[in-house]
Amino acid sequence: MNVVRAFVLVALCLPIVGCGVKSINDSVAGSYGQEGASRVIEQRVPGPATRPLSLAEVRRQPPDSPQRAVLSMLVSAKLGQATNLASQYDPSALTRLKAGRVASTYARLRAALGTTSFVVHVPKVDGSRATLAVALSEADKPARSYQFGLRKTGGDWRIERDGLYDRALKALCAQQRRAHP
Repeated sequence: MNVVRAFVLVALCLPIVGCGVKSINDSVAGSYGQEGASRVIEQRVPGPATRPLSLAEVRRQPPDSPQRAVLSMLVSAKLGQATNLASQYDPSALTRLKAGRVASTYARLRAALGTTSFVVHVPKVDGSRATLAVALSEADKPARSYQFGLRKTGGDWRIERDGLYDRALKALCAQQRRAHP
């Protein structure tokens, strides 16, 4: 629970360091370190996605599914609900990714997520692990697909790898380097 509290604290203390990620599609993907290199799908999907991110869409997903976990996280980020956002991550992933960094990165994406639509691809489930691609599209821009890795723990699916976070963090770092060479 300390990780979740830290996540919430950082999210509440946000607009620190003035540069933000203005678009979900900024930048290129990075990695999560040696043991869990990110497997981000960097493909464009023709045309915009048409279903808006909403709580109603989360409820339409099968209960206890990878799709529901990822969409819950995205809607929580859109609504600025740091505690709910953190609860969708595997605790070891929050520790590895630094909970505060995840909170601040998604806080910077909040405005973009407000105009984002989605398409969920069929997850690949292998026992207690799953891989899920979600295509996101801002307003009328072409959609881009992001991959999420999930693990089932305690009966719930939790995010271990987050392709959207990975991409946004890389954009933020590049933006900061340009602002402060």
